[in-house]
Amino acid sequence: MTEDERRALLAEAARAAFGLDDDAEIGEAVEQIETAFSRALLYVPLDEAPSIAAQRKLLAKLTPEDFRTGNPIDDAVRVRVGMHLRSGIFDLFTNDELPDDRLLASAIASAHMSIAPSGKGRPAGTESLATRQLARELAKIWHEWTNRMPARAVFLGKDSAYREGGPFHRFMSEVLAAAPDGLRKPRKGVMPKPDNFVRLAQAELDAAYASGSEVEGKGLLSEQDWLGKKPPS
Repeated sequence: MTEDERRALLAEAARAAFGLDDDAEIGEAVEQIETAFSRALLYVPLDEAPSIAAQRKLLAKLTPEDFRTGNPIDDAVRVRVGMHLRSGIFDLFTNDELPDDRLLASAIASAHMSIAPSGKGRPAGTESLATRQLARELAKIWHEWTNRMPARAVFLGKDSAYREGGPFHRFMSEVLAAAPDGLRKPRKGVMPKPDNFVRLAQAELDAAYASGSEVEGKGLLSEQDWLGKKPPS
């Protein structure tokens, strides 16, 4: 699928789901969905990372100069450092307009300290962070454009079998059909089918709003989620 074809599919999905006729508004909605794709892709390295303990060792040796000279840096480590920068993750992957050395050093130190020495990685069988982030952010986009919380609908088909559907289900199905290949690769927490993805999106947005966190209220996962920490008791 070409980028033009992807954007056309997303434009039609946004137009139908949000009742939009204005090209500028449709373009804005498409940009939000594509941003959600990009953000979810940044979590893929954390899903695939073999060991948090190994990342802690890499962070112990990492310096700002490693970013500036283009030395090989594990993607999961880049993500962890970027999570501690106000400017976010993107610049650490493009090496464009990197933060100054003081900010980079502070972010590296914070990332290192955030991983407990005994950390052994996220438990097997846990949901993919990339999938959770995408589900949460798409649900947030839906809520912002429709002023309605995500909802499921169940219908009885002609074959007397129950099937899920409804406007939110249709929107999510159409968006998933246009998702980048990087979100489809078989790996931990492979992208679920639309029915399960809709349920996950509902649960994620409910949890985000219930958290009372400004960050999660924007449709983003919490630091505890991507660091694999348990919340304080």
